[in-house]
This record gives sequence, structure tokens and C-alpha cells, in this order.
Amino acid sequence: MVCYTYAIVFEDRFFYIGVRKCPKNLTPFTDPYSGSPVTHKEKWVNTTFKKKVISLHSTWKDASFKEIELLNHVKWNSNPRCLNENNGGCFSEETCSKAGKIGGKTTIDKMRNDPDFAKARNKKLSESLKRRYRENPEVLEKQRVLVLEASMKSLKSRENLLRNNPDYYKNNGLKISEALKLKASEDPSFREQLAIKANKASETYRKMLKEDPEFREKVKAGRERAALKIKNSVWITNGQKDRRVSADLPIPDGFRRGRSNNKRRREQ
Repeated sequence: MVCYTYAIVFEDRFFYIGVRKCPKNLTPFTDPYSGSPVTHKEKWVNTTFKKKVISLHSTWKDASFKEIELLNHVKWNSNPRCLNENNGGCFSEETCSKAGKIGGKTTIDKMRNDPDFAKARNKKLSESLKRRYRENPEVLEKQRVLVLEASMKSLKSRENLLRNNPDYYKNNGLKISEALKLKASEDPSFREQLAIKANKASETYRKMLKEDPEFREKVKAGRERAALKIKNSVWITNGQKDRRVSADLPIPDGFRRGRSNNKRRREQ
């Protein structure tokens, strides 16, 4: 077996370094192979180039090590004229970015179509995170800070959105609700899935309330917060519709404090 390293040199001084196992009926100098480009295919099509054999080897391992040595010598990852996108399994940032997007989309599609795969993958990720947090408590603390900052930022955004557009959540909620109702009315299997999910969620909730004291405390605290929120809210009306809003928010144009006489028009 004969293996060799080679360089493809283009007329505009760009280059590509590769390794090749030579076919039995050819020699490295008669082998027409000129690389298998992935990210720069147009270069091979639109630009004149020459192939140069650099070194000969009796094993693939030796030839591969020589390729790595050559690419490191020309500083492949920072050389703007080098067209190689990886070196001995180490890929460039551009290639990693492209591969990540493709791989991520493929994984998401597979998780949507294969519940068993999604369950196994989520379990593996959960175990991996738990192990990482046990071994590195500072990582967990940092993650908590990031989650808290993101939550505060999201809360502030919602407050600003509601202040500028009081009907935003109501209108978008109605659109989602109407779409779900329409799909449920047209698709019996979807209606059945919704019922199964609702029953399962209800059973899980009751079980956690019964068996998990910490969860019970969280639910109790949540109910107290909700009661406090209602206590710190006021009713407003425009004569046609009633709505409960935070007492700290300004009353929208056309509304006033109070409620209309029609109870069916009242909205939480």
C-alpha cells in the first residue's frame, strides 16, 4: 500500500493540503485525484490549479501524521489562503458552525418523530447536567444567576409590552385558543391526545401534591402570590368590556375604574 500527501495550488495562491491512499493500478504521480472539497467546491470548478505530491508513505497512519504536520506548519486555521477546514479531526470555526446548525436541526426533527429517542436523549442530558453540577458547584451557582437575570429581563419586557399594548396577551391568547379549538373539532385523534395529556398532567399534579412536601410548599406560595396579585389589582371598564389590571399600571385611554353591569363581559 502506498499513501501520499499532496497539495493543490491554485493560480491565485490559495492552496489545499490532503492525504490519499493511492489506487493499486496507479502511482501518486499519475493519480488524477485532486481532493474532496466540501466548503469550497466552487474553487475547484472556477480556478485553475496544479497538484503537487509532497511525500510518500507505506502506511496511512504515517501519511496522516505528515498531513497534520504540514497543516500546522502553514498555520491552517489562521491562514486566509488555506482552504482546509479540518486537521486531524480538529475543524475550523466556520465548519463547526455549519455542522452545528445541520446537526441541531437533524436532532430536533428526530426528537419530534421518535418519542423514545427524545426521552432517552433528555434523560442522558439531565444525568449529564446533574453530574456536572455535583462536580462543579460554582457552575450551578453561575447558572442560577443567569436564569435569574433572564427572568428579570423577561419580566421587564412583559411589563413594558403590556404598558404599551394592554390587549397584546389577550389577542394572542385568543388566536392560539381558536386555533386549538378548530384543530380539535376537525381532528378526533388530536382531541383524544389533548384529553390524555390533560388527564396525565392532572394525575401527576395530584401525586406530587400528595408525595412531595417541597412541591406543596411551592404551590402554596404560588397561590399566596396570586392572591396578593389579585388584591393589588383593580377593575376597569370601557362600558362594553371589563378587565382586571395591576393597580400600578396606567389606565388605558377609553377605560375607567369600575365594572359594567353585564357580568358576561367581564374579563380576568
